[in-house]
Formats: sequence, C-alpha cells, structure tokens
Amino acid sequence: MACVNFANLCHIAGTNVYVDFQYTDEDGNPIDITGVTAQFQYLDSASDAASVIDLSGGVTDGPNGLGRFTLTPTQSQSLIPLGTEPTTKIYQSHLFFEYPDTTKQVVAGVESTYHQILIR
Repeated sequence: MACVNFANLCHIAGTNVYVDFQYTDEDGNPIDITGVTAQFQYLDSASDAASVIDLSGGVTDGPNGLGRFTLTPTQSQSLIPLGTEPTTKIYQSHLFFEYPDTTKQVVAGVESTYHQILIR
C-alpha cells in the first residue's frame, strides 16, 4: 500500500502557500513517480466534480517521490476574501496522478485549512 505524506496543510489566506508531499510505501521508502503528472486541487466537498482552485506545481523529484504545489498570495486570499465570514475555511484536497499510460488515479484526499488573519 502506498502512502502520501503532506507537510503543513494549515495556511494563512493572503500569503504564499506551499504544499509539499512525498509518495512512499508503507515502510516510508520513496516510490519513484518519474513520468507522473501530478495535480492538486481544492474542493468545497469531496463529492464535487469541479474544483474551487487547482494549485500550480507537480512532481519535483520523481525518484524520491517528491512534489510541491503552490498558490500566490492573491490566489490564497481569494479562498477567504477580506471582510467575509467565516474567517476559517476547510477545503477537501485531492492529489491526482496521471501515469505515462494516461491512467488517472486519486492517490490522496486530505483537508486543507485556511485562516483569515486581520492585523489592525
């Protein structure tokens, strides 16, 4: 069984967002994802067909199963516009892999939390 390990899925709206992942086996050994196209998206609900936003990025080190996705401050701010409620929003996140044979697979689903921090 494969595992996806994520780092820091709690973010502040209006900042640069970095979502790093590593694809490993059950013993923590990296799985080579060379040639895989990765996509990471936020959904309001896990059953939604359309994403709220797709993050930029993908596989960064295929042999070690590493990848990174990003949002700019403008993109992350759009997830919780200033002056709106609620000031915390949880998105369902899906990590998709498309393999060289064009097979597509959701390899992970996880919650990503955004907070609106207002400084006065």
